Amino acid sequence: MHLKDRPYLCTKCGKGFADKYGLKSHALSHSEEKPYICNFCESSFKTQGALNVHVRVHTGEKPYSCKECGKEFRQAANLIQHERTHTGEKPYECEVCKKRFNHSGKLKIHFRTHSGEKPYVCPHCKRCFAVRDTLKKHIWTHTGQRPYKYKKTKSAKEVLPRFPCEICNKMFKFKANLISHQRTHTKEKPFLCSTCGKAFGEKHGLKVHLNIHTGEKPFSCTVCDSKFSAPTALRIHMRRHTGVKPYQCDMCEKAFFQASNLISHKRSHTGEKPYVCSLCAKRFSASNKLKIHMRMHSGEKPYRCTQCGESFARKDVLTTHMRRHTGEKPYTCKICHQSYSQSGTLYTHMKTQHKQKTEPPSMEF
Repeated sequence: MHLKDRPYLCTKCGKGFADKYGLKSHALSHSEEKPYICNFCESSFKTQGALNVHVRVHTGEKPYSCKECGKEFRQAANLIQHERTHTGEKPYECEVCKKRFNHSGKLKIHFRTHSGEKPYVCPHCKRCFAVRDTLKKHIWTHTGQRPYKYKKTKSAKEVLPRFPCEICNKMFKFKANLISHQRTHTKEKPFLCSTCGKAFGEKHGLKVHLNIHTGEKPFSCTVCDSKFSAPTALRIHMRRHTGVKPYQCDMCEKAFFQASNLISHKRSHTGEKPYVCSLCAKRFSASNKLKIHMRMHSGEKPYRCTQCGESFARKDVLTTHMRRHTGEKPYTCKICHQSYSQSGTLYTHMKTQHKQKTEPPSMEF
């Protein structure tokens, strides 16, 4: 993310955030205050999110489950990292040697091979180490401790997936995962939402969907503390921090955070507009654009300004309107540093004042 996307700056360290809530949560990292107390062991934490994760150590709850292998995790961030072992995604790149990693912690440790930093010091002989686990093993040479007992190695037959799909031959380690996978072929959706009737192929999908009705957002970003109702939304959000855009157009090489955005973008090349308004027959390249357009007919304006009460049909129009109250101008000219509250105004400025040919903001409604 660029600075213009993170206008709320920490006065202590200069780190930027997209909103004031992220900044407020981050400010606790500079404070010694730990107002959130665990009812089980009285450990204290700086944020509610950190406490929620800690409590799962006591309850044994692991709400985040990998759809590929069934492994469960206490934190969404750990699930996201684990899923990269299946996808092969490595979004963190060393700026020195360009080696890539699937986790920021691994990049941090690797970078010490370039910097020579060794922050972990042995209390017995003062020898320094770059990795904490290496220090732990070294300390055993002083204490004589042997914490690991021999365990019989499982045979290849025991660890390999044992349940094959009869349709596509894909193998699964757990029978439950095979049953869930088979529904992708049969299109069976046995789990129904009692509120809206939407059907799902697996119980986990229904459980996550119910958060939309309850308003619960149990999936927290470890970087800015934003919260989401579904793990997929969190995973997409995390890419805005890492800058990874895994979905690339093979026609113009433009990249996107989400597969759906790439599909919609490709229609700008093909001219395809599969979504038709039933009232005026106008066509659109994306379903959300049709949904917004329909509000022109219905008069629906679901986005309301909390400052003055004015309502809008589109969320982005409300966001722009709010800047009249806050004075925020997040769009800055890279040439003369003039700032604007709207991307369209910046585009006009670049075109008229600097004769720059930039891509205009999309406005298809």
